[in-house]
Amino acid sequence: MPLPTGQIVRLTEETTRLYGEVIDHIISRNMLWVRPLVLVESWPESDFDVQISSQQVQDLREESHLLWPTGLFTVALDMEVLPLLSYLYPDKPKAEQNPETAVNLRRFIRRVWQQQWEDRDRDLAS
Repeated sequence: MPLPTGQIVRLTEETTRLYGEVIDHIISRNMLWVRPLVLVESWPESDFDVQISSQQVQDLREESHLLWPTGLFTVALDMEVLPLLSYLYPDKPKAEQNPETAVNLRRFIRRVWQQQWEDRDRDLAS
C-alpha cells in the first residue's frame, strides 16, 4: 500500500529518531523519497509522553532529502509528532542553520545503514 505524500515517517536507531515527510513512495523500487524534518536524540521508543528539550531536537528541514528503502521507515504516530511541531514552527523566526546539523544527520544515517547490514549479515549466518 503506497504511503501518501505528506505522511510523517521515522527512522529509529536506539534512542535517536529521524522524522521526515514523504515526498514520494516509489513502489516499483520499494523506496521512499523523504524530506528530513527533525532529528531527536535520547527519546526512547516507549517514552512518547516524556517531555523533550530543545537540546534534543535538531531542525533538518534545510538538509538533503533521502531516498531509502521503504522497509526501514515506520509511520509516525500523531502522539509522537505533535510535541515536535513547536520546535519546527516556533513563534520566532528560524535561527541560522547550524553546520553541525548536517554532520549529525550523516552520522545518524551511517549508523542506521551499518545496523541494517549487521542485522542482514547476522540473519544470513543463522
